[in-house]
Amino acid sequence: MLLQFFATWLWCVLPAKTLKRPSNEGQGLVEYAFLIVLVALIVIIILAVVGQTVRDGLYENIIEAI
Repeated sequence: MLLQFFATWLWCVLPAKTLKRPSNEGQGLVEYAFLIVLVALIVIIILAVVGQTVRDGLYENIIEAI
Protein backbone atom coordinates (compact mmCIF):
# COMPACT_ATOMS: atom_id res chain seq x y z
CA MET A 1 0.00 0.00 0.00
CA LEU A 2 2.77 2.40 0.95
CA LEU A 3 4.75 1.41 -2.13
CA GLN A 4 1.76 2.08 -4.37
CA PHE A 5 1.25 5.48 -2.75
CA PHE A 6 4.92 6.36 -3.27
CA ALA A 7 4.83 5.23 -6.92
CA THR A 8 1.72 7.33 -7.58
CA TRP A 9 3.24 10.34 -5.85
CA LEU A 10 6.48 9.93 -7.81
CA TRP A 11 4.55 9.68 -11.07
CA CYS A 12 2.74 12.94 -10.32
CA VAL A 13 5.77 14.88 -9.08
CA LEU A 14 8.37 13.96 -11.68
CA PRO A 15 7.96 15.11 -15.26
CA ALA A 16 7.09 12.42 -17.78
CA LYS A 17 10.45 12.81 -19.54
CA THR A 18 12.42 11.54 -16.56
CA LEU A 19 10.27 8.42 -16.28
CA LYS A 20 10.89 7.28 -19.85
CA ARG A 21 12.46 3.94 -20.47
CA PRO A 22 16.21 4.04 -21.05
CA SER A 23 17.17 4.35 -24.68
CA ASN A 24 18.82 1.57 -26.61
CA GLU A 25 21.60 3.76 -27.94
CA GLY A 26 24.89 1.92 -27.95
CA GLN A 27 23.26 -1.50 -27.88
CA GLY A 28 24.48 -2.31 -31.40
CA LEU A 29 28.04 -1.41 -30.46
CA VAL A 30 27.95 -3.80 -27.51
CA GLU A 31 26.60 -6.57 -29.72
CA TYR A 32 29.41 -6.03 -32.22
CA ALA A 33 31.94 -6.16 -29.39
CA PHE A 34 30.48 -9.47 -28.19
CA LEU A 35 30.71 -10.86 -31.73
CA ILE A 36 34.35 -9.79 -32.06
CA VAL A 37 35.21 -11.43 -28.73
CA LEU A 38 33.39 -14.61 -29.76
CA VAL A 39 35.24 -14.79 -33.09
CA ALA A 40 38.57 -14.15 -31.34
CA LEU A 41 37.90 -16.96 -28.85
CA ILE A 42 37.00 -19.37 -31.65
CA VAL A 43 40.20 -18.50 -33.54
CA ILE A 44 42.30 -18.98 -30.39
CA ILE A 45 40.71 -22.37 -29.71
CA ILE A 46 41.24 -23.51 -33.31
CA LEU A 47 44.87 -22.40 -33.23
CA ALA A 48 45.42 -24.18 -29.93
CA VAL A 49 44.01 -27.41 -31.32
CA VAL A 50 45.51 -27.34 -34.83
CA GLY A 51 48.56 -25.14 -34.26
CA GLN A 52 50.99 -27.87 -33.27
CA THR A 53 50.08 -29.96 -36.33
CA VAL A 54 50.55 -27.01 -38.66
CA ARG A 55 53.88 -26.14 -37.07
CA ASP A 56 55.20 -29.69 -37.27
CA GLY A 57 53.91 -30.41 -40.77
CA LEU A 58 53.90 -27.24 -42.80
CA TYR A 59 56.34 -24.93 -41.07
CA GLU A 60 59.11 -27.50 -40.63
CA ASN A 61 58.87 -28.48 -44.32
CA ILE A 62 59.23 -24.85 -45.36
CA ILE A 63 62.22 -24.32 -43.08
CA GLU A 64 63.93 -27.47 -44.37
CA ALA A 65 63.35 -26.38 -47.98
CA ILE A 66 65.04 -23.07 -47.34
